[in-house]
Amino acid sequence: MAGQIRQHLQEPRTPESADIGFSVSIGIAAAAGTGTAEDWLAKADKALYHAKRHGKNTARYAE
Repeated sequence: MAGQIRQHLQEPRTPESADIGFSVSIGIAAAAGTGTAEDWLAKADKALYHAKRHGKNTARYAE
């Protein structure tokens, strides 16, 4: 699903925006039954920065 989101965001919306290029990095974390919202967001943030360090334009799942 993250790949589909990246592809959708990178499609030009108008002819004028066809020359605009960017990448999308996504960090994903499951909301475990234990822990706080801050713990969950910290895991997603860690996964996001892992994605950025390892090639950008990708998605990583928090372990």
